[in-house]
Amino acid sequence: MQKGQPLLLTHIRILRLSLMTCGAWPNEVLEGSSRRRFSLAFIIIIISCINTCGELNYLIKNYNILPFFDLGDLYMTFFLTILTLIRAIIPTVKSYGDVVCTFFMEFHLEHYKQKGEYYEEICNKINKFSHYFTLLTVANMTLGPIFFNLAPLYNNYRHGAFTNNREENYTLQFSVYFLYPWYDQEDHFITTSLINLYLSYFCALLVCCLDLLMSLMAFQIIGHIKTLIYDLRHVPRPKRHISMDISFRETNTKANIYADIYDEQENIVIRAKIIDFVNHHRQIVNFAGSMSELFGPMLAFTYLYQLISCALLLLECSQGEPAALARYGPLTVIIFYQLAQISFTFEFIGSESDKLKDETYDIPWECMSVKNQRLVWMLLNRIQIPIRVTALGMVEVGVQTMVAILKTTFSYFALLKSINE
Repeated sequence: MQKGQPLLLTHIRILRLSLMTCGAWPNEVLEGSSRRRFSLAFIIIIISCINTCGELNYLIKNYNILPFFDLGDLYMTFFLTILTLIRAIIPTVKSYGDVVCTFFMEFHLEHYKQKGEYYEEICNKINKFSHYFTLLTVANMTLGPIFFNLAPLYNNYRHGAFTNNREENYTLQFSVYFLYPWYDQEDHFITTSLINLYLSYFCALLVCCLDLLMSLMAFQIIGHIKTLIYDLRHVPRPKRHISMDISFRETNTKANIYADIYDEQENIVIRAKIIDFVNHHRQIVNFAGSMSELFGPMLAFTYLYQLISCALLLLECSQGEPAALARYGPLTVIIFYQLAQISFTFEFIGSESDKLKDETYDIPWECMSVKNQRLVWMLLNRIQIPIRVTALGMVEVGVQTMVAILKTTFSYFALLKSINE
């Protein structure tokens, strides 16, 4: 593989193929103009809107009829559909293509491997980790819809739904319930099952793949911060040593003090390095800010969805029945995994960037010229605030937010459990 070609990486090819199937791969900026991408994206948005209306209609019509656990199932799938709709809108935003293009064509560490051995080492490590992370995400994306649809299909098969010997008074089960004036799920069992598989697949695709893209961007930010820390640690010390005689009047003694001072040529080299540090840090901050602006609304609603759905999924799993565990167990694991993955990844960005201020202060600024010391002060002033990705500019994406969500989730779960009992 050639250097500076991140699109040739195996995990990026997997991501590209996955995003292309839901109209989220911006080939108009990466591979030339294409209208098919936006057509597919808008079709998915329209389907998501129609599905949202159908689920809401079913929920309203059956609110006073359905048991407590069935209502929890409907609420959970309804909010998941809204989450899918919001994520389907994200790839149609103009800034989406700009951010993704900047990521692959400018920001990715593949473009920085020629800067030194450490850059290449960090790039290879992150690419390797990203590869296995992508495979894990694809596995979740594949298994989630299968298990979510398997239990209803098996229960219907067991009661003869696929044959003419269907049991009397048996109500068919579906993974997603919707109702339209012209369409009744009970009358079109096979068609509805196929539609549910299709909807589940695109839901998993948009949820998992956009999170995967966002995580790959976060990994590259971490890599850039690590390379900047390395560069700060390896600022060369002065080669010139100066001896100064100092007299102390009070004690009437003399002492020789040795100091390391950069000469004029060294100060020119050091000034270029500091300017490079400032530009590198500015590039990282700008890209993290672009991520926050683009993915902020999606992250905010994702946190809201996790706050609601985690409690509902725990409630459904608390039934203890094999069918309920088979259907909701894998989805519960995936949702909690998604919450932890996003939170820990972006928390690591903040913790790594927090090291920059100490590394900057440790460079030999006392040996520099006054002009260079001013530059160091400017850099030190810029890196005081850790690099954070926020949801709508209000909530920091990290471990503290995750802990708050988990506490609220278990509180809601206990409340719902007591209401049911």
